[in-house]
Amino acid sequence: MLNILPDIEKRNFGLDLFRLSAILIVVLGHGFHFFGLKNYISYISVDGVDLFFVLSGFLIGRILIKIKFDSYKQAFKEILTFLKRRWLRTLPNYFLFLIFNILMLCAGIYDGILNINTLAYFAFLQNFKIPLDLMFWESWSLAVEEWFYLIFPVLLMVMYCIGRLFKVKINLFLCSVILFIIIPLVLRISFCSSQAASINADLFIRKIVIYRLDTIAWGLLTAFLFSTQQKIILKHSLLLFVIGVSGITLMNNVLCFDNFMFNNTVYFSLQSLFIACLIPLFFKTGNPGKLVKGGTAFISLISYSMYLVHLPVLYLIKFTGFEYTYRHEKILLMLFYLIITISVSAIVYSFWERPFLSLRDRK
Repeated sequence: MLNILPDIEKRNFGLDLFRLSAILIVVLGHGFHFFGLKNYISYISVDGVDLFFVLSGFLIGRILIKIKFDSYKQAFKEILTFLKRRWLRTLPNYFLFLIFNILMLCAGIYDGILNINTLAYFAFLQNFKIPLDLMFWESWSLAVEEWFYLIFPVLLMVMYCIGRLFKVKINLFLCSVILFIIIPLVLRISFCSSQAASINADLFIRKIVIYRLDTIAWGLLTAFLFSTQQKIILKHSLLLFVIGVSGITLMNNVLCFDNFMFNNTVYFSLQSLFIACLIPLFFKTGNPGKLVKGGTAFISLISYSMYLVHLPVLYLIKFTGFEYTYRHEKILLMLFYLIITISVSAIVYSFWERPFLSLRDRK
């Protein structure tokens, strides 16, 4: 484990803990459901993928906000550098597991469809505006992130050009963030206004790129506030955390019951806002003992691989045809699933993901 934990002292423990919480919510939630165990994760009342979205927005926001728009050439160069770094971080794992999912489907390990539309997955178009419910279902969130990484910097550049053209001084970053928060919400409202409540909202709204870009934008807004009001935000981090937890709990247990319009429009905006409220307390969380910090950093580092590994592991367990009727059998298989997922993810990170990260970090 120590071999894949370089410069552990430089890592923010709280943000690693945030990422660990997100991946465990996803992996444990799917595991409990798959093995027919009581889903204790459901009591947390927050979507692990949305935790990833907001945290991702916060982290890349702290990078994008530093881009210098002194000239067209300088801005373009820095944006291109940002995109190259993000692509080296995300694309190798994505395409590795896209190919792996196609091979599993060809081998009959899990149900799915292969046809000409499968090519859309290679361009992250499987859920841009309409869903392609063919295979590699967990890839929907990666498409949301990849399109955000591309569109937001381009919007920054467009806003810069407009400002230069009309000689208007605007905060490029903040204006772009506000647009990304408002437009997806308006699109969701417009779509839901014309749909029956019986529509599969998870497939046609929650997992569609153009309707979910605002979740990452809330993380960028948090990064902007950190850059301007960090002392004030950290001073009130506990209050913000209480507001975030209370808001998430209230929404998921009171407000959203049997309310189609709220559930699929304002709900996503509010949940993103409340998740963003959690970040300051995590950010300032002090370092625990070395063992806890190392274990948390380890899971945080391999979390992207875990997200892509865990469902194939479940498919393979199902493919074996092993019977699990009794509770103790389900618990043992659950533990086996977690051990295999973490082990394989560590291997993928060490021998595939990390070399690309090293390439990315070269000057």
